[in-house]
Amino acid sequence: MKHWIFVALLCMVASSLWADTVANPVKDGGKIYFKNKKNKLSNSVALSTLPRIEGENPGVRIDCAQGEDIAYFEWGLPRAKVLPKFQKAEFQVNMLLPENHPGRAVNLRLIDVDGEIFQFRTSIPATGDGKWHDLLLNADAENPRFVASWGGGNKADKKLTMPVKLIGITVDLRAGSGELGLGLISCRVGD
Repeated sequence: MKHWIFVALLCMVASSLWADTVANPVKDGGKIYFKNKKNKLSNSVALSTLPRIEGENPGVRIDCAQGEDIAYFEWGLPRAKVLPKFQKAEFQVNMLLPENHPGRAVNLRLIDVDGEIFQFRTSIPATGDGKWHDLLLNADAENPRFVASWGGGNKADKKLTMPVKLIGITVDLRAGSGELGLGLISCRVGD
């Protein structure tokens, strides 16, 4: 009996901790796609060619000076990452924010079992300090507060139907140029 109580407590503690990294731009690779205000592809860059950021927070430096009409960049994961089943989840996107970075918002994209895509958004601090920041985004399976959803055909119901996968992120950009760092994406799930 004591063992079962210990196992139950251990499971409760483990479920409240950050899960293993869900996505790592250095290891997962793929491309960064720069898109203009009309959602048309302007340029793409392989992650493997970008300058790496070593140390405690691994990541890549992204030069956002891709033209005046660039509105955002997108990192679509080469292979979608299956997430643990959840009722509520908190995602942490690690970003390096130099003083004059061009980031405005980060958007997390999830796809559910029905093919419905959900985009969750959080603002990026307007002024950077040259340090890593953990930007948090929340998802609720029954009452998702997303900024956009599409796909799913006639099964689309505006609810995250498990299993859910992480398919990528986008970063909205302000006019001008500059760089920022994209690091690890982690997830913590709850009941």
